[in-house]
Amino acid sequence: MLGRLCAVGVLVWGLSGCAAALVVPPSRTDVGAVAATDSSRSAARVSAGVHYASATRGHNVAWDAGAGAIHEEEVPHVDAVDPAKDPSVGKAGSRYRTGGYLEFSRAIQSNAYQRSWLGLRAEALMPSALRGPRRDQLVYAVMARLSTELYATGAGIGAEAADSAFVIGGYRGTFAIGLYAEAGLRGQLDGTPAFIASSGLSLRLPFMAGAGVAVK
Repeated sequence: MLGRLCAVGVLVWGLSGCAAALVVPPSRTDVGAVAATDSSRSAARVSAGVHYASATRGHNVAWDAGAGAIHEEEVPHVDAVDPAKDPSVGKAGSRYRTGGYLEFSRAIQSNAYQRSWLGLRAEALMPSALRGPRRDQLVYAVMARLSTELYATGAGIGAEAADSAFVIGGYRGTFAIGLYAEAGLRGQLDGTPAFIASSGLSLRLPFMAGAGVAVK
C-alpha cells in the first residue's frame, strides 16, 4: 500500500517522498429498484448525496436535508422499444437516465439506535441518449419517501507513526444502514405523468478525513 502511495506522490514530491489525503463528506447512498408506468421493465437505481443528518451526532435529530446525483438503468425487451422513437434508449437497447435530487425529511420516530423518516424528494433526470431530437430534455419527478434505519453516532481522531511514515485521520457523524420506499409522479418526454415507485437499501457515512506522509 505504501509503495502505491509513493508511486502517486512522486509526481508532486519528486523522489524525496509522497503524500496522500482523503476527504469523505457526510453522505447517504441508496441502492434499489424502481418501477414506472412509462416503462415495460423495472430498473436498477443508485443515488448518492450529501446529507445533514449524516453529519450529526445527536439522537434527537428532527430533520434531514440532502442533495445528490442519480443513475437509473434498465434493459427492456429488444422488441419493446424503438430507439428511433425513444431518445432514452442507448446501446444494446439499454434505457438509462442520470440527474440529481433534492430531499427534505422529518423524523417521525427515533430512539438511541433506530429512527424513521418521512420526506419529500424532487428529481430532475435527463435521458442519456445517443440519438433523437429531444435528448437534452429534462424530465421531473416528485416522490414521497418513507425510510427506517439502524444508526450509531460518534467522533474520533487518531494518528500513527511508523518508520518514515505518518498517518492521521478522523471522523464525525453517523453510520447507518436502512430500508426505504418511495412513490410519486414523473414526467415523460411527451409531457404526460407516469406513476413511479422505488425501494431498496440505504447507507449513511459520516464526515471522514485523513492524510499520510512518507519520506524516504
